[in-house]
Amino acid sequence: MWRKIITAVLILLSTFLAYKVYDTVADELRYQKEIKIIEQDVIERLKKIREAQLVYREEKGKFADRFDFLLEFIKNDSMKVIQEFGDKDDTSSVYIQKIIMVSVKDSLFKDYPIDSLPIVPHSGKTFDIAAKVINQNNVNVPVFEVKDPAPESRDRRENDNPLKVGSLTEASYQGNWD
Repeated sequence: MWRKIITAVLILLSTFLAYKVYDTVADELRYQKEIKIIEQDVIERLKKIREAQLVYREEKGKFADRFDFLLEFIKNDSMKVIQEFGDKDDTSSVYIQKIIMVSVKDSLFKDYPIDSLPIVPHSGKTFDIAAKVINQNNVNVPVFEVKDPAPESRDRRENDNPLKVGSLTEASYQGNWD
């Protein structure tokens, strides 16, 4: 009789422990899947910010060091676009190059929620943004950096490696997710 009770308790205990092991692994997989989705959204937002910063620098000669400057530029300013007609390598045709001004908002951010640009997706926090001029190889180069102030990923928080684009120490406009 005691043997059957002990056997039943051990079966229940091993079933419970097997479930706990499964649940722990499943939780980690769910967490990793969720982090991947969140980070992909953050990366897409950082790519849009980089696009805006590069156009800002093209027009203003420097990068925006505050989001209000960048948003104002996107909403109300224009950028140069070069239109080419003909083939410049074909001597038998006429080649014309024309520079026109187009709205930044209408050309690069059409149907994009511009006011959400500074906001980190899923957290509601604001990206950290900075810009300055550095001297690289005896040339003054404008640089910028935009990063997630509070990454969702435990690994990124523990290793102090938030998702970011640009650098304040070198002329790089790449993201650290590549």
